[in-house]
Amino acid sequence: MEGPTQKEIDLLKKLERFWKIITRTCKQNKGAVLMIIITIWILLFMYLLSYFYYNKESPAIYKCPEAYATDEEREIALNDYIDSEFDNFDNASDEELKKFVEKRYDFFIENNCVDTIRDNPTKEGYVNLIMRQSTVFTEEDLCNVSNCKTYNSELGFSFKYPDYLKVIYDKDYVERLYLIPVQIEDSDTITAVVISLGEAPQETPLEWMNGPNSGYDTSLGYEEIMVDGQNAISVGGGNWVVFNHPTRKYRVSIALLTDIESDALFQEEDLVVSSFKFTNF
Repeated sequence: MEGPTQKEIDLLKKLERFWKIITRTCKQNKGAVLMIIITIWILLFMYLLSYFYYNKESPAIYKCPEAYATDEEREIALNDYIDSEFDNFDNASDEELKKFVEKRYDFFIENNCVDTIRDNPTKEGYVNLIMRQSTVFTEEDLCNVSNCKTYNSELGFSFKYPDYLKVIYDKDYVERLYLIPVQIEDSDTITAVVISLGEAPQETPLEWMNGPNSGYDTSLGYEEIMVDGQNAISVGGGNWVVFNHPTRKYRVSIALLTDIESDALFQEEDLVVSSFKFTNF
């Protein structure tokens, strides 16, 4: 069983203070004992009601996300679950949020939430995704921590990246480049931001994503965003972004490449996307 919530702790403290008042009153006025006993029973009854209210089973705790009929029902259940875990979710620290997300994933495993596990096969990947989505990130945040460089491509685009990353080229495909951490360049660890150019597109980004060549099922979800004034499709919480050149000279894909052993370059990819500019029309 979970320990008492902060609200319950506060209530217990109030009861303790009231008990001290009662004890003192009993010593001073024995005729008030009956009234005090009745008051105690009333307060005990109120406490029990409060206890069961704050510890009621939230539907989000005992149902898999895919078990809800609508997104609205799932959102309401999740909010109830959050309220049962946090006194003030907005002020929760990153460490508290991470433990909350880890506990949530453990529930998926214990209750065999097949669809959710299929979309999030690893605990680490799920935690990283949720933590990324909960973080408000700006270009200045990363560039203030490290020096940022600007990459200018002869193919007519540019983007910023932190100086602890290095740009390398695909030897077999000149239209693809990788941003990797400098310190792991010669290791077997896989973690990179991949920027690649596709053939001159005839479709919009969403049409292409829905087509046979993307390999992605848009029923799993996507977000429509803008990149340098161009309509773009973002999937996987921002792990893959696709958009077209303004004159449809080529299609741009920006994606994360990572293995379980490494830390994905979430913020670094966000910086590439937010700073991406077309320089040659």
